[in-house]
Amino acid sequence: MSKQAQTKLQQLLSESDVGQIPFREAVESLADECGVQNQTAKQYVYKYANTEENVFGDKFVKTMKQETESDTATQNTTTENATKQTATEEVAGHIEDDISRQELEAEVGGGTGVYYDGKNFIKEEEWVEEHGPDEPIPGLEVLEDVGHPLVPDLDYQYLKRRLVGNYTDVEITVDAMADEDFSVLLEGETGVGKGVLIKFICMQTNRPLIPVNFDEGITFDQLVGHYGPAEDGGFEWKPGFLQYATERGYTFLADELNAAPGEITMALHGLTEDRSNRRLDLREKGEIIKPHEQFRFVGTMNPAHAGYDGAKNLNDAFQTRFYTIEIDYMDAKAEVQHILEKAGNHITEREARRLVDLAGNLRAMYPKEINTPISTRELIKVAKMKRRLSLVDSTKLIFGGIAEPTDKDAINKAIKTTLGKN
Repeated sequence: MSKQAQTKLQQLLSESDVGQIPFREAVESLADECGVQNQTAKQYVYKYANTEENVFGDKFVKTMKQETESDTATQNTTTENATKQTATEEVAGHIEDDISRQELEAEVGGGTGVYYDGKNFIKEEEWVEEHGPDEPIPGLEVLEDVGHPLVPDLDYQYLKRRLVGNYTDVEITVDAMADEDFSVLLEGETGVGKGVLIKFICMQTNRPLIPVNFDEGITFDQLVGHYGPAEDGGFEWKPGFLQYATERGYTFLADELNAAPGEITMALHGLTEDRSNRRLDLREKGEIIKPHEQFRFVGTMNPAHAGYDGAKNLNDAFQTRFYTIEIDYMDAKAEVQHILEKAGNHITEREARRLVDLAGNLRAMYPKEINTPISTRELIKVAKMKRRLSLVDSTKLIFGGIAEPTDKDAINKAIKTTLGKN
């Protein structure tokens, strides 16, 4: 079957007019040709072909890998082991991007003796020389950059916001993540940048990140792992994303944590204990995992009082295990800059300012007068849509698509008042 997959990949590349094929197309073709599931087909692609992403994040299969004699001789005995499915396939609908087992098992960088406090990079030897060995170094240790595929790489400048006093959201969140006795929970409206904040911190410190969307459809066994059929006819343990993160020292981002079923949050109590008692229970396997020292569990949640589908208050026993940090929208100046960076030449600075003014007016009405939150993401969509439409029409189109039926009149009135008729 593996040789069949290799032959099919060669055929697809030879028949391509542009010398490359979309990654997803290659996976689907192999799955159909070989009669395997997509996760197995992905492993065939990674084994036999070189892949590459363009500037838009689209992944392509470019060329075939060169096999060595040793690879060929061991192909039949190793391919089946390399392509066994894991529980990650069952959680595929809950993650932002496809994550392969090859990516999950990539080498993780070790400590560098450099720490990031959200503002500066601090060398351990310089800190000890100035403050002595008993004073803890602030911030998270930067890991060696070994090119791990799960380390985020933002394609734009992250705009820090003042959170409290003179400290930014990055400084406060890094400080909280550095405390091994507590986990971190970011609370804020949809689209304020909670997840991007964590991605930025992981990028700065070379930490692999696994973001998983928590909702009513996810189960603990899918996250952690479970026994499932093996290709030899027996059963084998299929590890999930949370087990990989815990064992290998990744940062695990539980997005919309307060939308998860109660059994999920209850089962996470052990993983959010203080450092001496923290553990991951593989209940089906009867094992307990002591987390890697670099492992971090971070949650995000939308306010339960704001009417988000599925959002509810976390029970007190669980929430006390976190530093709960409230994240608000960017200030107007930063939001304008962010829109301009993301939308390119589609919108002028003056138009971006007017759009942010409109968002500010609508946010002041939420949730007492309207039930529709206006995120920065929606403003970016408006700015990009303006390549075809006027500012007013693109705003009506995007805002109208997310507005609650009872809010449409109020939102259209605000658009007319702030932006004009056209």
